[in-house]
Amino acid sequence: MKMPTGQETISHAAPNGTVELAIRSAPFPGHPEIYSKKDIEKERELAEIDLYNGKTKEGFDIVLIPKTYSTSPGINIHAVKLPAGTSHLGYAASHTGKAHSSDDKVVAKYKQSIPTHFTYSPSILGYYHLSRFLDTGHVEPAIVRTMDLAAHKPLAELGEEKA
Repeated sequence: MKMPTGQETISHAAPNGTVELAIRSAPFPGHPEIYSKKDIEKERELAEIDLYNGKTKEGFDIVLIPKTYSTSPGINIHAVKLPAGTSHLGYAASHTGKAHSSDDKVVAKYKQSIPTHFTYSPSILGYYHLSRFLDTGHVEPAIVRTMDLAAHKPLAELGEEKA
């Protein structure tokens, strides 16, 4: 299998053992200086997120919550204090929607490509890199992240149910 290219690739394991990849893409050709230290740190932080059993540096639990607003489906990655005895999916089921409690924070977004829709994930990478090259606007750092289909399916079904 040919591995994706990029500056750095981090492997993660889905609950069923499938290997998922977090890839920090190569910098804009010939211009590595356009990325700030903060950009690189954020890329690494995104790549290191364990989607299933992760915790933030502050000790918050990582919980995936379907995005049910706007036109493009996705998953918001939240940092929360998961109540004792509450599963990640159970928490997501009771917190799906645009509003979220002040006790949790969206730390990242997972967007998938949908070829029949106007959602195309590689565009997000292009926006990020081009914004640095042109030194215009503020576009959050972005990486490529794969996600196991079996792990994604319950979240997609929850999102469809709650939308």
